[in-house]
Amino acid sequence: MPTALEYRRRKARQAVQTHYVAAREVHSSVLCLASAPGSQKREYRAILEVSGVNYHLKSEEEQLLLNDQFQQFLAGLNYPLQIMIRVLPLNLEPYLKRFQVPAPSGNVLSTLAQAMVQFSAVWPLDGRF
Repeated sequence: MPTALEYRRRKARQAVQTHYVAAREVHSSVLCLASAPGSQKREYRAILEVSGVNYHLKSEEEQLLLNDQFQQFLAGLNYPLQIMIRVLPLNLEPYLKRFQVPAPSGNVLSTLAQAMVQFSAVWPLDGRF
């Protein structure tokens, strides 16, 4: 029989999405879940989609402000919260093709563009991050 720690570790590795959510309706950005037939009980879920910020490019003051705001947001919740993060690979090939110069013309901008393309070649996975 697994210990409590082993059970928690195994449970943490499992995917969150184990089945489809049975939805009854969506109204004003609120999802109403389907309930058992004949039941008057309703369960509601709110889903927020937010875009990311490049935290490491922010100043130390801005980072502290972001941390404080997120902490206040979490402290203000009085219900369970599930945070899901989806990170997609970034393909830089189309962007880098704009910097490719047919022949070095000797000016500073073309030299800089070539250096940028050469630098991107050292990144793993064909310029995907």
